[in-house]
Amino acid sequence: MLSAFEASGETYGSRRLSQAVTDLGVKIGWFKARRLMQELEIKAKCPKAKV
Repeated sequence: MLSAFEASGETYGSRRLSQAVTDLGVKIGWFKARRLMQELEIKAKCPKAKV
C-alpha cells in the first residue's frame, strides 16, 4: 500500500489508493484503505491550482 501511495506522488486518497492496490492484485475496500492510511500516518497532498 505504501509503495502504491508513493508511486502516485503521494496524491491518492483512500478511494483512489484502494483502486490502485486492487489493480495490483490485492482486494481492499476504501474504508480499510482509509484506516491503513491513518495507521501509517500518511495523508494525500492536494494538488495546487494551475493558474
